[in-house]
Amino acid sequence: MSRTYHNKFAFIKPSLDVHTMGVNSISGLLRDCGYEVIIGDTSMENAINDIRYEVNQKKLVHWIKMNNINNLGISYRLDEDLAVTIMGYIMKTLRDADLLSFQGGPIRLVLFAGLPKACEIIEREHRGFVKTFKGGESISETLAKLDIPKERISN
Repeated sequence: MSRTYHNKFAFIKPSLDVHTMGVNSISGLLRDCGYEVIIGDTSMENAINDIRYEVNQKKLVHWIKMNNINNLGISYRLDEDLAVTIMGYIMKTLRDADLLSFQGGPIRLVLFAGLPKACEIIEREHRGFVKTFKGGESISETLAKLDIPKERISN
C-alpha cells in the first residue's frame, strides 16, 4: 500500500533501554498500512530518559508539534517502577501543554510497551487512556488496539 494517511505515529524508547524489536516491528506494520512513522533519535531518547526535567519536557512538546504527531508510543522494558514514573511525567507534560485530543490537542493515542506489571499500573493510573502492550500480542490484536481500520491493513 503506497498511500500515507494523515495520522502520524511516533515511537521513542529511553536511551537506557536497548530493546528495539518491538518499535521496529510496530513501525513496519504501520508503514505497511500506509501510515507515516517517526522513531525518536538519540536526542529524544535522552530527553525521555530524563523527562523529569522541565527542559526535556519542553523538548518533547516541541518535537511533537514540529513533527505533527498524532499518536505517541513509548517502549521501556527494564525497571517497572521507572517505567511508571516516566509515563507519569510524559502524561503530565502532554496534559500541561494541552496536547491530548480531549483537550483539543493533536495526540489521540498514547501507547506504552513494557513489562506486564508496569502495563497494569500504567493502565490503572491513566484510566485506560494509555493503551499498553505487554508483549506477545498478535498482529491483529496490535492493529486493533491502534484503531487501524481493517481496510487499511495490507495482507
